[in-house]
Amino acid sequence: MYFFRDRALAERFRKNEVPSWERFRYYILILILVTIISTKTIAHYWATQLNIWAIAIDAAMLVLTVIGTYLCYTTNSKGDGREFIERMVCIGFPVLVQMLLLTLVFSVLATFIVGFVYGLDEGNIPADETIFDLIGVTFVIGYYYVRLNSSIRIASGIGSNP
Repeated sequence: MYFFRDRALAERFRKNEVPSWERFRYYILILILVTIISTKTIAHYWATQLNIWAIAIDAAMLVLTVIGTYLCYTTNSKGDGREFIERMVCIGFPVLVQMLLLTLVFSVLATFIVGFVYGLDEGNIPADETIFDLIGVTFVIGYYYVRLNSSIRIASGIGSNP
């Protein structure tokens, strides 16, 4: 595995010497690093006071990303085992659009629920993350990987008759 030698890795790709499992490791590491870098805990640690829910949300995002991606990889491997990264990216796009719409719906519902629980007075509504945010993030990211995995199952030919 190369951490700095991008040209050596590029040469191995040119020679078709990078196996599927190694490609998966690079892909999962990119996902992990992007998730870590984009978390509130890392990206905004100096600007905001973090509460336990913000940290829990960041941890849930990281865990769900790793587990979901691994689940999709094993599903793809049980099928034809081809084009894992291409399938994740291409099939992931329409699933991501669905996830974004779900996030929008969840956000509207969460606003009403939080308003009901904490009262409609703006001073009562918490400014920081709450358990409702953790539940929402877990549901939406969970939906993304469950849906993506079911589509990877189709793409890799699991359960279909040739």
